[in-house]
Amino acid sequence: MFHTYCVEDANVAFKYMGIEQICEFIRAATNETCSVNDKRATDILENYDKNKDGLLERDDFIEFYR
Repeated sequence: MFHTYCVEDANVAFKYMGIEQICEFIRAATNETCSVNDKRATDILENYDKNKDGLLERDDFIEFYR
């Protein structure tokens, strides 16, 4: 699931989901609109982004998805 929405960036050593990718995930899962200011998306980052860099790494996503 993570790999469907994650970003691969040559400048970053890991794959991640930013707020826009989290919104894509929410839209696909709920069939509802989601903007970058949506509380569902910001809550995911606030609660599961372990290092608080604004990016959801694979381990962060797995913890959220459980």
